[in-house]
Amino acid sequence: MTTTPPSAHLGAATAPDGSALLLRRHGLRCTASRLCALRLLATSGPHYSSAEVCAARQERGLPFDQATVYRTLETFTDVGLAHAVHGPGPNRIWRSPT
Repeated sequence: MTTTPPSAHLGAATAPDGSALLLRRHGLRCTASRLCALRLLATSGPHYSSAEVCAARQERGLPFDQATVYRTLETFTDVGLAHAVHGPGPNRIWRSPT
């Protein structure tokens, strides 16, 4: 399991794009992992699998844990920040609700 260094959280509280505020409005703590996933869903392609979110984090040089990414996407679904689309078998993709 990869841990997030404390320095990765420094900009979380003052994210200029409003992502931090959006997380708080939905009752969620603002973490680097949640910010990254939320920004990815909001600014990129139509949908992502949890594996694609992990790959995007890795491409950006950010630490990731696949289970954490999956739980983050599930949490977003629970609070209305994302929609889960069930594919064949156990596969799922997530997209921004807007």
